[in-house]
Amino acid sequence: MLRQFSLGTLGLTVGGVLTIIGFVAYAADNATLNLVGFFYGIPLLLG
Repeated sequence: MLRQFSLGTLGLTVGGVLTIIGFVAYAADNATLNLVGFFYGIPLLLG
């Protein structure tokens, strides 16, 4: 069976991944992924 994850762990994981994608996109000058990372990733990571 699948192990159960808490909602906080899921939020931190998704936020961390989106934030890392945003920083990589910022370095590659990709504006769309940059905005996704900053506007969705950082609040999820902090929340």
